[in-house]
Amino acid sequence: MPSIVVYEHPLTERMRSLLRLEHLFGALEATASRTDPFSQRGTVFRLLDLSGMFARYDLKTEILKELERHTGLLAPMRGQAEVDGERLDRVLDELGRASDEIAAIDNHRLRDLRQHEMLNAISQRYNMPGGTCSFDLPDFHQWLVGPAEVRDADLARWLAPFEPLHRGVRLSLKLSRASARPAPKVASGGFYQQSLDASKPLQLIRVALTSDDRCYPQISGNKHRFTVRFVEPDSNGHACATEIDTAFQLTCCLI
Repeated sequence: MPSIVVYEHPLTERMRSLLRLEHLFGALEATASRTDPFSQRGTVFRLLDLSGMFARYDLKTEILKELERHTGLLAPMRGQAEVDGERLDRVLDELGRASDEIAAIDNHRLRDLRQHEMLNAISQRYNMPGGTCSFDLPDFHQWLVGPAEVRDADLARWLAPFEPLHRGVRLSLKLSRASARPAPKVASGGFYQQSLDASKPLQLIRVALTSDDRCYPQISGNKHRFTVRFVEPDSNGHACATEIDTAFQLTCCLI
């Protein structure tokens, strides 16, 4: 039975940042529950990626603004006959709690990882091929082969300030993705284009195919229109535009 494969394309810079953060948090989750040294090595690398993003950009403020945007769109729906009032209240309460938790985070804690001597040394070398060998970073090697409970405690302490941000990103993207239903479309000759209402800017485009489809979409767009071009990789990995009509599911997320 083929599974559904979803390709997403952000149409705002804030949505682009949220998707990048979701990707990093997902990579963290994949290794954080494992206690072997190589998995925890990967957890440290992803943690430094997160710390680096928050050091370069004011993402805490961006996440707060996105949660406030959702609240501003949903709150006026209270009292509307077609709206489930209890469910709406639960979502608004969740948005409020997420915003309060993020607002309470000390900004310095998001950047303090780079002040940790061992983590700072790792951050200088982990993008170099083989740059984190034991002879390059003996303190990191000692940490990795030391007691698992020490590593677990350190990781829990380093991850703690990012957890409210993760919840905020997850909630925001969940609401955006659930704000529209997929519609069946056909890309004639592998190409699809749709005009947009610039006064109601889309946040996210989602294109769904099945795992049996050999093609994948290349999506581009702005507030006026977007295009989806389907391509197939050849044996060398080169993308070749398909010329066959391609059926897919399209979701245009406005919220």
